[in-house]
Amino acid sequence: MITIKHLRIFMEVCRTESMSRAASSLFISQPTISQKISDIEEYYHIKLFERFSKSLKITEEGKEFYQYARRVLDEMDRLDATFLRHDEIVHLRLGATMTVGSSFFPHLIKEVGKKLEKVNLTGYVDNTSSIEAKLLNNELDLGIVEGIITSPNIVSEPIISDCLVLICGNAHPFAKMPVVHKEDLANQSFIMRELGSGTRSMFSLFMETQRIPYRISWECHSWDAIKQAVIANLGLAIISVRLIEKELDNGQIHIIDMEDCMWRRMFSLCYHKNKSWSDPLKNLRQEIRNYAQSEKVCPANELIKHVLDI
Repeated sequence: MITIKHLRIFMEVCRTESMSRAASSLFISQPTISQKISDIEEYYHIKLFERFSKSLKITEEGKEFYQYARRVLDEMDRLDATFLRHDEIVHLRLGATMTVGSSFFPHLIKEVGKKLEKVNLTGYVDNTSSIEAKLLNNELDLGIVEGIITSPNIVSEPIISDCLVLICGNAHPFAKMPVVHKEDLANQSFIMRELGSGTRSMFSLFMETQRIPYRISWECHSWDAIKQAVIANLGLAIISVRLIEKELDNGQIHIIDMEDCMWRRMFSLCYHKNKSWSDPLKNLRQEIRNYAQSEKVCPANELIKHVLDI
């Protein structure tokens, strides 16, 4: 019979990529580690790892088994949290994409955290692809993303509106043009986020659909670095209007008025469709929804309305 101990040992071997390192971290002998892995393989008639002289490589069957093991252990942790530790703090994990993390996410964490009793809320920020992967692996409880979620196992609930704008530095020729047509974007240099970014995916899809050739001159994870590169006139960028309020106020960045071209989108609250909903997690989801309603009257949304009226 396979026990929870078998699964925890398997997960540690995956994490360390070594039976000896797993044995050391779990304070268990290496033969015991090897036996537990063999028990799983024999019980399910699968092969979890390819064994080389100095390393292990997880197999495709092992990767699939990992997903199930992660979910089982996650549910066991929640079972313990519900019935064994009523007086202790519940730990919840909320993910956000880079755009969300660079705009309202810190304020959301602060405000929502005030309303949740005995909850330690941990934030994690990365691109859309990473947030989706962590939701699938039960490494995050909820996520807020602007990109397109591809997995049918993730539920996406639109909650907050946003608007992407095309920007340039004041020295760029586009800054002096009253209107820029989409054809004018051909062969321009762009400063872009990395692959996996929801913002990049949306813009790339637009350019490819319109069959407009373009060049990526700079690629990075940081919105601040992208804004500084635009200010230095190293290229154009597509960015959420929420992230350039300060630069617009001090006149460092120019929003390009494009004819028949506006990138409206929604930030979505995402979670696994098979998520186990403890009371604290239900409360967190509802408080995020409440925050989204109040966020509609924040200054950033007034800026979005202004941009859409340009």
